Order: sequence, then C-alpha cells, then structure tokens
Amino acid sequence: KPDPTGTSLVDVTDPANPKYLRHLPGQRGKYEAGGAQMVRICDGAALPKGDRAAVYMLRTFGGEAHEIWNVANPAEPVLLTRIAGLKDTHKSWWECDTGIAYLVATNREEGWTGGNHLKIYDLSDPAKPVYIRDFGMVGTQPNATGASEGEGIHGAISAGPEKNRVYIAYGTGSHGVVSIVDRKKLLTEFKNPLTPTEAELLAPQVGYIHMSPDQSAHTTFPIFDVPIPGFQGHQALRKRDLLLVVSEAGRSDNCGQNFPSDQLTQGRPAPHLSFLLDISNEPTPWPLSTFRVQETQGDYCGRGGRFGRCDHGG
Repeated sequence: KPDPTGTSLVDVTDPANPKYLRHLPGQRGKYEAGGAQMVRICDGAALPKGDRAAVYMLRTFGGEAHEIWNVANPAEPVLLTRIAGLKDTHKSWWECDTGIAYLVATNREEGWTGGNHLKIYDLSDPAKPVYIRDFGMVGTQPNATGASEGEGIHGAISAGPEKNRVYIAYGTGSHGVVSIVDRKKLLTEFKNPLTPTEAELLAPQVGYIHMSPDQSAHTTFPIFDVPIPGFQGHQALRKRDLLLVVSEAGRSDNCGQNFPSDQLTQGRPAPHLSFLLDISNEPTPWPLSTFRVQETQGDYCGRGGRFGRCDHGG
C-alpha cells in the first residue's frame, strides 16, 4: 500500500537487517501530487557554508514547500528551513560542492504556466537559502506572448561547474523535450529573476531535441567520455558523451487487466521507452538506441500498477 504521508529514515548499515528509525510526515492527503516524493542529501563538510557536523536532507513537502532537515542523528532529525510558497514540488537537484539547488516547483499566482519550472537557490548555507532565479521553457514564463503554452519541467541534473552544463527534462507523460544549458549563463545572464524574458530563457541554451509526442522526458542523466569499442582504431568517435533519457507513462491503464473497457475509445497508451542520446555535438543531440522491458517477461501487466514507466526517483 503506498504511504502518502512523508519520508522514512532507515538504517541500512546491515542491508539484510534494515532498521526503521523515524517517519517525517508530508503534506496530508498528497501522494502522487507530491506528498514528500524526493530527497537529496548533502554532507555539511562538503557544502561551502555548511556545519561540518551536520548532514542535510532536502525534501519536497507536497504543494507547499521544500524543506531542509539536519539528519546527522537520523533517529532525531531537526527541521532547519522551509522554503514556502513552492507549489507542486517535484524532482530537484542539489550540488553539494557548490550549494546550488535546482528546485522544481511552480506558483501560478506568479504567472508561470505549463506545470512546474525551476526555482534556483543558493543553499550553500542551508539555514539561510538565497533565491537566484526562476527558469523554464519559453512560453511558460509570465507575460509570455507566444501562441502555444510550453511544457513544464520534470527535473534537472547538473554536471557542476567543471562541465558547466545542466540537463533539463521537459514534459510529463508526453511531448518531451531535452535541453542542454550552459550552467554559468543560467546562473548569471539575466536581469529579471522572477519574470524572465524570452531572450533570458534562450541565453543559456546550448542544444535541445524534441521527442516523439507520445514520449516524455522524466530523467536526463549524462555519461561522459564513453569509449566506443568498435571505433578505437579510428581518429574520430573513439569517445562519446551520452545522455540517458527516460520517459514516464502518464496513465496506469497501459496494459493487461489494467486497461479498462471504458478507455477503448481513447486507445491504448503508447509504451514508454528509455533513450540513449549522443550529445558529443551539443547543438545537435542525436538518438542512438532505445530500451524497453517486455510485458511478458514477468507478467508485469497482470500485477497491477503502472508498467512501462521510469524509475520515479530518477
């Protein structure tokens, strides 16, 4: 039975004998809508302004906030900070070496549309969050003038200041877009943090690719300098930068007994795949292959729930 109530802290020092230590409630009644789905951990010794004795946990809190806890003593966690007003929170990313956090949320009262977008903070001192900017796809920003609404962000993964890249997944369930952005420009080249112009949203963009409309971008995970076995005798293509892109099923009635008769007029949802992209030439990401688990390999359709989706934590 899914637990809609929050975050569990478990001691897995002995993996064969896990010990349940503490439960932290989430927003009541919020399960898939974001009860407390995501956590990120940074050691205080790694953060530039962190307490070296602390271990920080960043988690979502439903449609209300992001929270930072000190879990150095996991049986007795202490709430340090709540960044309120961040609705529909989801899959964030936190750079432990710099403290920059790419929080996924939205607040329609501020004029953003299309779902979630990024609210970027400096959490190098977790007790004192510093707001940097909002960022999303062109068409979702406040006062957008385009004819169509853009897609919301599902999550972002940063490769840090050394690689100077952030990989962004847009679209949940369909109409996915993968975007590669310049990290430094993302954090510095703007004058309107809350209401960016179209030019300010496009300034850090290095490359992008539109996916098939029936696929979405849940996770964009970079894998750098991968040697290609068959190309080692050549001057070019000996190593490639790759991006693993995972789609997410938007409906649970995608197969077997979970496909209800009253949905027949809508048609069966498309199977959702994982994709491997070559991003060595960043302006033109190019698909290399797809991955899919067959329904029949474990009677997955007959087990119930959602099959054909990604790992939700990504």
